[in-house]
Amino acid sequence: MSMSRSDEEMRAAAKAAEKDRDREAFFSRVGGREVWTSMDAFARSNWSDDKFERFNAAMASGDRNQVDQAMDELRTDYSRTMFSSEGQR
Repeated sequence: MSMSRSDEEMRAAAKAAEKDRDREAFFSRVGGREVWTSMDAFARSNWSDDKFERFNAAMASGDRNQVDQAMDELRTDYSRTMFSSEGQR
């Protein structure tokens, strides 16, 4: 039994909508697109290639614990670097 063109299109649209929801949930979780863009730029500029690759592997793993640990590490490094002088005023 083969799918009709409209069945394929509906599945593709559903997959795209799910991907969009996941992306928006991620941005919401990290504080928005601007915050993510800033954290990403920070990591690219300040992390070693090895650390950046480990982060990407954790994010691609699909393992919620690995993703959470990777995000916590990024947030900590980012916050420590970006906001450390604010507490010294």
